[in-house]
Amino acid sequence: MQFGLGWSPMKVALVGLAWPAGVACTAQFTHRRGLRRARALVGAGTTVMTAGTAGLALLAAHAGRGLAPWPIAPWLFACGLGMGLALPILANAVIADVPEHSAGAASGVFNSVTQLAGVLGVAAAGILFFGSASGAAHPGDGAGTGADVGAMPGALAFGAAAFAVAAVLSVLLPRDLRPAAPGEPAAPAPDDPGATLFDTHQTWEATLTTPPRVTVVVPTRNSARTLERCLASVRAQTRPVELIVVDNGSSDATRAIAEAHADAVLDHGPERSAQRNLGWREGAGGLVAFVDSDMVLEPGVAAEAEALFDADAGLGALVIPELSFGEGFLAACRVREKRSYLGDPTVEAARIFRRTALERAGGYDEGLSAFEDWDLADRVAAEGFGVGRVASVVWHDEGRITLRGAYRKRRYYGRWLPAYRARPTARSFGRPGSLRRLLAATTPWHLAGLALLKAAEAAGLLTGSRRPHRE
Repeated sequence: MQFGLGWSPMKVALVGLAWPAGVACTAQFTHRRGLRRARALVGAGTTVMTAGTAGLALLAAHAGRGLAPWPIAPWLFACGLGMGLALPILANAVIADVPEHSAGAASGVFNSVTQLAGVLGVAAAGILFFGSASGAAHPGDGAGTGADVGAMPGALAFGAAAFAVAAVLSVLLPRDLRPAAPGEPAAPAPDDPGATLFDTHQTWEATLTTPPRVTVVVPTRNSARTLERCLASVRAQTRPVELIVVDNGSSDATRAIAEAHADAVLDHGPERSAQRNLGWREGAGGLVAFVDSDMVLEPGVAAEAEALFDADAGLGALVIPELSFGEGFLAACRVREKRSYLGDPTVEAARIFRRTALERAGGYDEGLSAFEDWDLADRVAAEGFGVGRVASVVWHDEGRITLRGAYRKRRYYGRWLPAYRARPTARSFGRPGSLRRLLAATTPWHLAGLALLKAAEAAGLLTGSRRPHRE
């Protein structure tokens, strides 16, 4: 048996293996290590497929009925290389943000859509091919004759054009699809055009049937650099939440960013304790979470909080374990410091409260604009409420830390240190347990950097405490 161009079935099969061989060469690398450069790899892969298909079209146009099988193999191999680069990334991009319980259904929908697209593409190419072949046929031509060969370049050119369109559209994908790792939040970067393309976290069925039980309050002031990521992470919760942003006269893009995400944007000052109090009192949720504008929530926080409060009627507050990320050496030192604090009750403070606990404790002390989180959490505990913790993490965006910036920030906080130390529930600053963990898990180089950073912060606190805040 021979095909219309005189090729044996064995030659056809061997040449056809070039495509899956190309896929095998790149797919494993892309799937395991390519998520860091998702957009670039999809663009590169579809561009390579465009080039491979265009090469096949030119080869068919030039060779005509003299087309031999072996010159086709390199172009098929190139198409396979491109597919191996692009397809695993596309699958990850489409279903990356789907909740775990919906992963099976999402995978089925993805496969169905790709199969439908493939069928439509083959049908369109087939129409072009057979239309050209019929138009070029002459009496006496048989199947697989020169008319059919002459129709191949047009059909292949259509395929090349489709891949080229895909290459252009790849700019809409997120740059980075990696899952969260230590020091790296799961939320997308605010300057990423594709950051919200696949943002389908919300459980819309629950949103339509029940009001949110959790109110999230975010105080802000000139927080444009971090606010987009923060609010996107709140909206990405697997349970619906009410989001209230309280702004204190920002002069940058903070207000516009807040209005794009929040259920309500309020104006209030002069400091964050007053902002938070207004926010929770204006909210409707029976549970209230306080998140700073430079923080990123993992998506399970709200759902875990609801379950824990439902399971324990005496629970009044929950700690969200806090980790950090940032740029530069000092931020890397801070990452290690924050990790050593996990589970240390002298450092951690509750961020999620039952509304009744807030009402009994009176909310935040508006006479404090530093140490106010410790103060509220400890007053809630003093009222007899239990304090628990969720497993999901909140990530603190440290940005780029400098010694001067650290000193100035702690000098500002130090103005409230005397007032806080006068409270009966004030905490000790000694942390032997955290220090032991830090020494055991940190390199000497990072320990030296952290010692320098803490010295600058201690100097700032001491300086600020000598000029206490006056009501």
